[in-house]
Amino acid sequence: MKIWGQIIIVLFTLGISTYHNSSHGESLFTIENLFYVVLAWFLGRQYDKAKYYEKIARLSEKSYKNLLDSLPSTIIIHKDQRVIYVNDLAVTMFRAANREALIGKSTLELVTPKYADQLIKRTKAASSGNKALKSIEYNLKRQDGTTMDFEVSSLKIIFEGVEAVLSIGKDLSNIQICMEYESNIPFVYCDENQLKQVFLNILKNATEAMPNGGNIDLKVKKDKEKGVLIQIIDQGVGIPKERIPTLGDPFYTTKEKGTGLGLMTCYKIIENHQGQLQIDSEVNKGTTVQIFLPSARDVLKETGDQKRSTSHFRNEIFK
Repeated sequence: MKIWGQIIIVLFTLGISTYHNSSHGESLFTIENLFYVVLAWFLGRQYDKAKYYEKIARLSEKSYKNLLDSLPSTIIIHKDQRVIYVNDLAVTMFRAANREALIGKSTLELVTPKYADQLIKRTKAASSGNKALKSIEYNLKRQDGTTMDFEVSSLKIIFEGVEAVLSIGKDLSNIQICMEYESNIPFVYCDENQLKQVFLNILKNATEAMPNGGNIDLKVKKDKEKGVLIQIIDQGVGIPKERIPTLGDPFYTTKEKGTGLGLMTCYKIIENHQGQLQIDSEVNKGTTVQIFLPSARDVLKETGDQKRSTSHFRNEIFK
Protein backbone atom coordinates (compact mmCIF):
# COMPACT_ATOMS: atom_id res chain seq x y z
CA MET A 1 0.00 0.00 0.00
CA LYS A 2 1.44 3.38 -1.01
CA ILE A 3 1.77 6.10 1.65
CA TRP A 4 2.01 9.20 -0.51
CA GLY A 5 -1.15 10.70 0.99
CA GLN A 6 0.24 10.22 4.47
CA ILE A 7 3.58 11.82 3.55
CA ILE A 8 2.02 14.78 1.74
CA ILE A 9 -0.45 15.63 4.52
CA VAL A 10 2.25 15.38 7.22
CA LEU A 11 4.67 17.56 5.21
CA PHE A 12 1.92 20.08 4.51
CA THR A 13 1.08 20.25 8.22
CA LEU A 14 4.75 20.67 9.13
CA GLY A 15 5.11 23.44 6.57
CA ILE A 16 2.11 25.36 7.91
CA SER A 17 3.29 24.91 11.51
CA THR A 18 6.84 26.03 10.67
CA TYR A 19 5.61 29.14 8.88
CA HIS A 20 3.22 30.04 11.69
CA ASN A 21 5.75 29.52 14.48
CA SER A 22 8.56 31.30 12.64
CA SER A 23 6.41 34.35 11.90
CA HIS A 24 5.50 34.59 15.61
CA GLY A 25 8.97 33.77 16.90
CA GLU A 26 7.81 30.60 18.57
CA SER A 27 9.53 27.22 18.85
CA LEU A 28 8.57 24.55 16.35
CA PHE A 29 8.80 21.76 18.95
CA THR A 30 5.59 22.23 20.92
CA ILE A 31 2.89 19.87 22.18
CA GLU A 32 0.40 21.60 19.91
CA ASN A 33 2.53 20.98 16.80
CA LEU A 34 3.13 17.37 17.81
CA PHE A 35 -0.66 16.89 18.07
CA TYR A 36 -1.18 18.36 14.58
CA VAL A 37 1.52 16.08 13.10
CA VAL A 38 0.01 12.96 14.70
CA LEU A 39 -3.44 13.98 13.47
CA ALA A 40 -2.07 14.54 9.96
CA TRP A 41 -0.34 11.17 10.06
CA PHE A 42 -3.61 9.47 11.04
CA LEU A 43 -5.69 11.27 8.39
CA GLY A 44 -3.09 10.55 5.73
CA ARG A 45 -3.07 6.87 6.63
CA GLN A 46 -6.88 6.70 6.39
CA TYR A 47 -6.73 8.37 2.98
CA ASP A 48 -4.10 5.92 1.71
CA LYS A 49 -6.11 2.95 3.00
CA ALA A 50 -9.23 4.21 1.24
CA LYS A 51 -7.35 4.62 -2.05
CA TYR A 52 -5.80 1.16 -1.66
CA TYR A 53 -9.13 -0.62 -1.12
CA GLU A 54 -10.66 1.36 -3.97
CA LYS A 55 -7.89 0.06 -6.24
CA ILE A 56 -8.44 -3.52 -5.06
CA ALA A 57 -12.18 -3.21 -5.74
CA ARG A 58 -11.53 -1.95 -9.27
CA LEU A 59 -9.15 -4.83 -9.99
CA SER A 60 -11.66 -7.32 -8.64
CA GLU A 61 -14.44 -5.91 -10.84
CA LYS A 62 -12.12 -6.03 -13.85
CA SER A 63 -11.33 -9.70 -13.20
CA TYR A 64 -15.04 -10.43 -12.81
CA LYS A 65 -15.81 -8.81 -16.18
CA ASN A 66 -12.99 -10.77 -17.82
CA LEU A 67 -14.51 -14.00 -16.54
CA LEU A 68 -17.96 -12.97 -17.79
CA ASP A 69 -16.46 -12.41 -21.21
CA SER A 70 -14.79 -15.81 -21.21
CA LEU A 71 -17.95 -17.67 -20.15
CA PRO A 72 -19.51 -19.43 -23.18
CA SER A 73 -23.03 -18.26 -22.28
CA THR A 74 -24.80 -15.05 -23.17
CA ILE A 75 -24.73 -12.65 -20.20
CA ILE A 76 -26.86 -9.51 -19.95
CA ILE A 77 -26.79 -7.39 -16.79
CA HIS A 78 -29.49 -4.77 -16.47
CA LYS A 79 -30.88 -2.34 -13.92
CA ASP A 80 -34.18 -0.45 -14.09
CA GLN A 81 -34.85 -1.94 -17.54
CA ARG A 82 -31.53 -0.57 -18.86
CA VAL A 83 -28.61 -2.69 -20.02
CA ILE A 84 -25.49 -1.89 -17.98
CA TYR A 85 -23.22 -4.73 -19.15
CA VAL A 86 -23.07 -7.51 -21.74
CA ASN A 87 -20.36 -10.05 -22.40
CA ASP A 88 -18.71 -10.68 -25.75
CA LEU A 89 -21.02 -13.55 -26.65
CA ALA A 90 -24.06 -11.29 -26.18
CA VAL A 91 -22.56 -8.76 -28.58
CA THR A 92 -22.14 -11.53 -31.15
CA MET A 93 -25.60 -12.97 -30.57
CA PHE A 94 -27.32 -9.60 -31.03
CA ARG A 95 -25.09 -8.89 -34.06
CA ALA A 96 -24.15 -5.54 -32.57
CA ALA A 97 -21.20 -3.50 -33.77
CA ASN A 98 -19.70 -3.45 -30.27
CA ARG A 99 -20.56 -3.60 -26.58
CA GLU A 100 -21.40 0.11 -26.44
CA ALA A 101 -24.15 -0.41 -29.03
CA LEU A 102 -26.09 -2.44 -26.42
CA ILE A 103 -25.16 -0.77 -23.13
CA GLY A 104 -27.71 1.86 -22.19
CA LYS A 105 -30.50 0.38 -24.29
CA SER A 106 -33.85 -0.43 -22.76
CA THR A 107 -34.27 -4.17 -22.30
CA LEU A 108 -37.71 -3.75 -23.91
CA GLU A 109 -35.92 -2.84 -27.15
CA LEU A 110 -34.27 -6.28 -27.14
CA VAL A 111 -37.50 -8.32 -27.21
CA THR A 112 -40.39 -8.42 -29.64
CA PRO A 113 -43.53 -6.54 -28.44
CA LYS A 114 -45.32 -9.78 -27.61
CA TYR A 115 -42.87 -10.48 -24.79
CA ALA A 116 -42.59 -6.93 -23.34
CA ASP A 117 -45.10 -7.40 -20.47
CA GLN A 118 -43.59 -10.75 -19.59
CA LEU A 119 -40.11 -9.20 -19.44
CA ILE A 120 -41.29 -6.40 -17.13
CA LYS A 121 -42.90 -8.89 -14.72
CA ARG A 122 -39.86 -11.18 -14.72
CA THR A 123 -37.45 -8.31 -14.11
CA LYS A 124 -39.55 -7.09 -11.20
CA ALA A 125 -39.68 -10.60 -9.73
CA ALA A 126 -35.92 -11.06 -10.07
CA SER A 127 -35.19 -7.64 -8.53
CA SER A 128 -37.35 -8.28 -5.47
CA GLY A 129 -36.22 -11.84 -4.71
CA ASN A 130 -33.05 -13.72 -3.81
CA LYS A 131 -33.69 -16.83 -5.89
CA ALA A 132 -32.83 -17.50 -9.50
CA LEU A 133 -35.93 -17.51 -11.69
CA LYS A 134 -36.63 -20.60 -13.72
CA SER A 135 -35.64 -20.49 -17.38
CA ILE A 136 -38.17 -18.95 -19.75
CA GLU A 137 -38.19 -18.33 -23.47
CA TYR A 138 -38.21 -14.92 -25.17
CA ASN A 139 -38.17 -13.86 -28.78
CA LEU A 140 -35.30 -11.39 -29.13
CA LYS A 141 -34.64 -8.71 -31.72
CA ARG A 142 -31.15 -8.60 -33.16
CA GLN A 143 -29.58 -5.32 -34.22
CA ASP A 144 -29.91 -6.25 -37.89
CA GLY A 145 -33.71 -6.62 -37.56
CA THR A 146 -33.88 -10.42 -37.42
CA THR A 147 -35.33 -12.29 -34.44
CA MET A 148 -34.39 -15.40 -32.49
CA ASP A 149 -35.70 -17.53 -29.64
CA PHE A 150 -33.67 -17.27 -26.44
CA GLU A 151 -33.98 -19.20 -23.18
CA VAL A 152 -32.91 -17.23 -20.12
CA SER A 153 -32.78 -17.42 -16.34
CA SER A 154 -32.40 -14.31 -14.16
CA LEU A 155 -31.02 -13.60 -10.71
CA LYS A 156 -30.50 -10.49 -8.59
CA ILE A 157 -26.81 -9.69 -8.07
CA ILE A 158 -24.56 -6.86 -6.93
CA PHE A 159 -22.68 -5.38 -9.89
CA GLU A 160 -20.27 -2.47 -9.49
CA GLY A 161 -21.72 -1.80 -6.06
CA VAL A 162 -25.39 -1.63 -7.05
CA GLU A 163 -28.24 -4.12 -7.22
CA ALA A 164 -28.89 -5.37 -10.74
CA VAL A 165 -30.34 -8.38 -12.55
CA LEU A 166 -28.09 -10.90 -14.28
CA SER A 167 -29.74 -12.78 -17.13
CA ILE A 168 -27.86 -15.79 -18.44
CA GLY A 169 -29.03 -17.46 -21.63
CA LYS A 170 -28.81 -20.88 -23.15
CA ASP A 171 -25.55 -20.98 -25.05
CA LEU A 172 -24.90 -22.02 -28.63
CA SER A 173 -23.52 -25.44 -27.76
CA ASN A 174 -26.86 -26.46 -26.23
CA ILE A 175 -25.68 -26.33 -22.65
CA GLN A 176 -28.33 -25.72 -20.01
CA ILE A 177 -27.70 -24.62 -16.45
CA CYS A 178 -30.27 -26.00 -14.00
CA MET A 179 -30.36 -24.27 -10.62
CA GLU A 180 -31.78 -25.68 -7.40
CA TYR A 181 -31.87 -23.81 -4.10
CA GLU A 182 -33.02 -24.97 -0.68
CA SER A 183 -35.03 -22.53 1.42
CA ASN A 184 -33.58 -20.62 4.39
CA ILE A 185 -29.97 -20.77 3.27
CA PRO A 186 -27.89 -19.08 6.01
CA PHE A 187 -25.86 -15.91 5.47
CA VAL A 188 -22.16 -16.21 4.71
CA TYR A 189 -19.38 -13.66 5.08
CA CYS A 190 -17.64 -13.25 1.74
CA ASP A 191 -15.97 -11.02 -0.78
CA GLU A 192 -18.67 -11.09 -3.46
CA ASN A 193 -16.40 -10.51 -6.43
CA GLN A 194 -13.93 -13.19 -5.38
CA LEU A 195 -16.67 -15.81 -5.06
CA LYS A 196 -18.11 -14.72 -8.41
CA GLN A 197 -14.70 -15.45 -9.92
CA VAL A 198 -14.70 -18.90 -8.34
CA PHE A 199 -18.17 -19.84 -9.61
CA LEU A 200 -17.66 -18.43 -13.10
CA ASN A 201 -14.30 -20.17 -13.41
CA ILE A 202 -15.80 -23.51 -12.42
CA LEU A 203 -18.78 -23.02 -14.76
CA LYS A 204 -16.39 -22.15 -17.57
CA ASN A 205 -14.44 -25.37 -16.94
CA ALA A 206 -17.70 -27.34 -16.90
CA THR A 207 -18.91 -25.96 -20.24
CA GLU A 208 -15.53 -26.55 -21.86
CA ALA A 209 -15.68 -30.18 -20.67
CA MET A 210 -18.94 -30.68 -22.63
CA PRO A 211 -18.12 -29.94 -26.30
CA ASN A 212 -21.29 -31.76 -27.40
CA GLY A 213 -23.56 -30.00 -24.92
CA GLY A 214 -25.35 -31.25 -21.81
CA ASN A 215 -26.62 -30.09 -18.44
CA ILE A 216 -24.88 -28.35 -15.57
CA ASP A 217 -26.63 -28.71 -12.22
CA LEU A 218 -26.03 -25.91 -9.73
CA LYS A 219 -27.30 -26.77 -6.24
CA VAL A 220 -27.14 -24.71 -3.05
CA LYS A 221 -27.90 -26.52 0.20
CA LYS A 222 -27.62 -26.19 3.95
CA ASP A 223 -24.90 -28.32 5.50
CA LYS A 224 -25.37 -29.07 9.20
CA GLU A 225 -21.65 -29.38 9.90
CA LYS A 226 -20.07 -26.87 7.51
CA GLY A 227 -22.71 -24.20 6.86
CA VAL A 228 -23.49 -23.88 3.13
CA LEU A 229 -22.80 -26.38 0.37
CA ILE A 230 -22.64 -25.35 -3.30
CA GLN A 231 -22.48 -28.16 -5.84
CA ILE A 232 -21.66 -27.73 -9.53
CA ILE A 233 -22.22 -30.97 -11.46
CA ASP A 234 -21.48 -31.39 -15.16
CA GLN A 235 -21.83 -34.20 -17.71
CA GLY A 236 -18.44 -33.65 -19.26
CA VAL A 237 -15.49 -35.80 -20.24
CA GLY A 238 -14.35 -36.17 -16.64
CA ILE A 239 -10.91 -36.25 -15.04
CA PRO A 240 -8.83 -39.34 -14.29
CA LYS A 241 -8.74 -40.14 -10.57
CA GLU A 242 -4.95 -39.94 -10.37
CA ARG A 243 -4.99 -36.33 -11.62
CA ILE A 244 -7.48 -34.93 -9.11
CA PRO A 245 -4.97 -34.47 -6.20
CA THR A 246 -2.79 -32.19 -8.38
CA LEU A 247 -5.58 -29.97 -9.75
CA GLY A 248 -4.87 -27.15 -7.32
CA ASP A 249 -1.15 -27.04 -8.14
CA PRO A 250 0.12 -24.02 -10.13
CA PHE A 251 0.82 -24.65 -13.82
CA TYR A 252 -0.87 -28.05 -13.73
CA THR A 253 -3.85 -28.30 -16.05
CA THR A 254 -5.83 -30.90 -17.99
CA LYS A 255 -6.36 -28.44 -20.87
CA GLU A 256 -4.19 -28.18 -23.93
CA LYS A 257 -4.01 -24.38 -23.66
CA GLY A 258 -4.10 -23.60 -19.97
CA THR A 259 -1.88 -22.61 -17.06
CA GLY A 260 -3.71 -24.23 -14.15
CA LEU A 261 -3.73 -20.89 -12.32
CA GLY A 262 -7.52 -20.53 -12.52
CA LEU A 263 -8.28 -23.53 -10.33
CA MET A 264 -5.38 -22.76 -8.01
CA THR A 265 -6.88 -19.30 -7.46
CA CYS A 266 -10.28 -20.88 -6.74
CA TYR A 267 -8.74 -23.10 -4.06
CA LYS A 268 -6.98 -20.12 -2.50
CA ILE A 269 -10.10 -17.91 -2.46
CA ILE A 270 -12.21 -20.61 -0.81
CA GLU A 271 -9.44 -21.31 1.70
CA ASN A 272 -9.30 -17.58 2.56
CA HIS A 273 -13.04 -17.74 3.24
CA GLN A 274 -12.42 -20.58 5.74
CA GLY A 275 -14.11 -22.99 3.35
CA GLN A 276 -13.27 -26.14 1.41
CA LEU A 277 -13.28 -26.98 -2.29
CA GLN A 278 -13.55 -30.66 -3.24
CA ILE A 279 -13.55 -32.24 -6.70
CA ASP A 280 -14.84 -35.68 -7.61
CA SER A 281 -14.83 -36.94 -11.18
CA GLU A 282 -15.27 -39.98 -13.37
CA VAL A 283 -14.00 -40.24 -16.93
CA ASN A 284 -16.78 -40.00 -19.55
CA LYS A 285 -19.41 -39.39 -16.85
CA GLY A 286 -18.69 -35.94 -15.47
CA THR A 287 -17.30 -33.88 -12.61
CA THR A 288 -18.79 -32.69 -9.33
CA VAL A 289 -17.30 -29.66 -7.60
CA GLN A 290 -18.35 -29.12 -3.99
CA ILE A 291 -17.73 -25.85 -2.15
CA PHE A 292 -18.32 -25.66 1.59
CA LEU A 293 -18.57 -22.20 3.19
CA PRO A 294 -19.10 -21.52 6.90
CA SER A 295 -22.23 -19.61 7.87
CA ALA A 296 -21.85 -16.07 9.18
CA ARG A 297 -23.09 -17.26 12.56
CA ASP A 298 -20.34 -19.89 12.77
CA VAL A 299 -17.70 -17.33 11.79
CA LEU A 300 -18.88 -14.89 14.45
CA LYS A 301 -19.07 -17.66 17.02
CA GLU A 302 -15.49 -18.68 16.22
CA THR A 303 -14.02 -15.19 16.28
CA GLY A 304 -16.25 -13.80 19.02
CA ASP A 305 -16.27 -10.48 17.19
CA GLN A 306 -19.79 -9.15 16.65
CA LYS A 307 -18.44 -6.01 14.97
CA ARG A 308 -16.40 -7.61 12.24
CA SER A 309 -15.08 -5.02 9.79
CA THR A 310 -16.82 -4.82 6.43
CA SER A 311 -13.74 -3.31 4.78
CA HIS A 312 -12.61 -6.72 3.55
CA PHE A 313 -15.89 -8.59 3.44
CA ARG A 314 -19.37 -8.02 2.11
CA ASN A 315 -22.53 -9.82 3.10
CA GLU A 316 -23.93 -12.11 0.40
CA ILE A 317 -27.01 -14.28 0.69
CA PHE A 318 -27.34 -17.48 -1.27
CA LYS A 319 -30.97 -18.48 -1.54
